[in-house]
Amino acid sequence: METEKITQDLKAMLNDGVFMDPLLMNTYYQGRMPACWEQAKTCANRMYQSYTHGQHFAPGLDDDMPFSPRLLHRCLVETVMSTAVEIANERTGSVAPNEDDLETAKHRVEDWIDKRGMERLYKVYFVIAGYDFLQPMFFHKHVYEADFLNGARHYPYTTEALDLYLMTALARGSVRLKQLRDGRIIVPTKLGQTRFQWMRQSLEESGYLERRIAMSYVYQFDTIEDWDALCDIVWPDGRELRKSYLEWVGIEPGQQVLEVGCGTGVLTFDEGLAERVLPEGHLTAIDVSNGMLDQAQSKYKERGAPAHVTLTLASVEHLPYPEDRFNVALGSAFLHFTNASIALKEMARVVVKGGIVSILQALSFDLNVPFFNEWFQPILELAKKSRRNQKGTYLPTIDQLQEWFAGAGFSQIEVRQTTASWVFDNPEVVVQHIVRGVSFFQAELVYLPWDDQRTLIMELIDRGRDVCRKYSRIERRLELPSVMVRARK
Repeated sequence: METEKITQDLKAMLNDGVFMDPLLMNTYYQGRMPACWEQAKTCANRMYQSYTHGQHFAPGLDDDMPFSPRLLHRCLVETVMSTAVEIANERTGSVAPNEDDLETAKHRVEDWIDKRGMERLYKVYFVIAGYDFLQPMFFHKHVYEADFLNGARHYPYTTEALDLYLMTALARGSVRLKQLRDGRIIVPTKLGQTRFQWMRQSLEESGYLERRIAMSYVYQFDTIEDWDALCDIVWPDGRELRKSYLEWVGIEPGQQVLEVGCGTGVLTFDEGLAERVLPEGHLTAIDVSNGMLDQAQSKYKERGAPAHVTLTLASVEHLPYPEDRFNVALGSAFLHFTNASIALKEMARVVVKGGIVSILQALSFDLNVPFFNEWFQPILELAKKSRRNQKGTYLPTIDQLQEWFAGAGFSQIEVRQTTASWVFDNPEVVVQHIVRGVSFFQAELVYLPWDDQRTLIMELIDRGRDVCRKYSRIERRLELPSVMVRARK
């Protein structure tokens, strides 16, 4: 069956390190990284010339699947760029590819085409772009033609791309046009509805949607410019908790310290971690987000670029340091964004024998409380429909933490439990913090069309205003269980 072939091709792409995400490429990179985008276009043009002439290109396409040179060009550009981002993420955890990443991406895509053929890549692109194309119409039953061509329901796809997709979908019989009094609408046919269902099935079963969710979160978090201000509002006692944590860890002057997931440098600079290694010690602070690290760099410069501090773009899951490099490796509120087992093993690897690995981490808790259920009811209902009805969060339990630390080879493990106040006070801030910051509900949002995601976020803000009027501030305050863990190698 074609569904099985597409599912296998998608799995093969993910396994071979090739990625394709036209939606997020157009959202994020075409405007933010024009130089990279132009380089990707140059790579794609060369590949197009190589693979669409001669023996490499054998259009084994279905009878109802038209070949469009423009669509193939888009497929190649967006695949090369997406793969370069994937490579940058593998290498450092960032989502900002360089020239070498783009060159490596070109080779990966070429290797995949050599093994499976250009027509298979084209078909996979058809499925992913087709899913994005049909999703709003499947969700709303129809879309006005004028709204469609203006991108009202399909942002960030351009009018040029949407015009091409519409002509292709009409030719394949996936949609039809219907005249109403106030204008023409685009309606999915029964064939189109069937195709949408198997597209979604293939994207789910292959693991593609899961990967898109993960990368979407990285993109969103990387572009938050006011993270410190958001956290100060939502976590009013967060700074005191972090200061208490640093006291508890027991860093000594002169030590070589690694801070992972440093973010904007709140622990690094604002809470005084950098000063604790003086004199003669050194602090190396890393993060996977360019956007967060840029904000940390601003604080670094404001403090006169201290020589005893180094800021580095790197992933805790792939630490670029030799064994036995640091006396202490620590981090705050980062573990649930990583493969925790790998992250702790890497932290253990780079500390000396007798050295300390430590974290400050929020724990799993129940969000089934009246004000939260009322505020976030639309997205909770969406979770039920998508079979993701969970009472808690993706945060770890204390037992999981102890299991991960034990798995990393630690035997001396100290635990100190505490709490952090989470205040649901400012609706705009709270919704941005939850959706873009801590990434709750990403798995639910991916099943909504792009424009409906934005509409839902605005609805959540409006509902938040009503909840803030109905419930007192005390009733809208959660005590989030947290834990400090300190282990010696």
